[in-house]
Amino acid sequence: PAPLGSSAALRNGQMIALIGYPLQIIIGWADPSIAGGNVTQKDRAFGELPSVVQHDVESDGGYSGGPLLNEYGEVVGVHVMRVGQGLRYAVSIDHALTLLDRMAGGERLSDLGLNLRSLQIGEFTGLVVDGVTTGGPAASAGVAPGDLLLLMEGSPVLEKADVCRILRSRQNGDPVQFDLIRLTTDPPTELRVQPRIN
Repeated sequence: PAPLGSSAALRNGQMIALIGYPLQIIIGWADPSIAGGNVTQKDRAFGELPSVVQHDVESDGGYSGGPLLNEYGEVVGVHVMRVGQGLRYAVSIDHALTLLDRMAGGERLSDLGLNLRSLQIGEFTGLVVDGVTTGGPAASAGVAPGDLLLLMEGSPVLEKADVCRILRSRQNGDPVQFDLIRLTTDPPTELRVQPRIN
């Protein structure tokens, strides 16, 4: 396993690398890929996330959840999203470790079991489902890769921060209503997802 570093020690402009599986979305399987870039802002709040690392590593779908590494091969973040052109974010490893400590201490956190990516196609601006965890809440409710997420609990979801905000407004384990477009069906499909408690 890769050693853990400290996101607090990062510097703006520092070289970093990101590991992911971008081809898995296209061909269904792939060896890991690694891409390089730089830290553009080492510690900032973004939406509901109190501590993220902003970076410029080219990272389309398939990198979410991948480790962000410093030049020593230490994990300094966990990639979570791309917003617009050139804005990419990873949860800082320092913050991720506090979440693990909270879970180890018995705190319960909701998990939908899906991977989302920002997408803009024509008039649609929102989130596309990149993948679902086999046997997870989203998969059990019928959510499938390629679905376009329109509404969550009746509210528009244009970015991942909207999903986090809505989840935090509900009790752990409460069902969540999704309105989504599946390109093979008409009209939009409505599903209810029961989050898993970790």
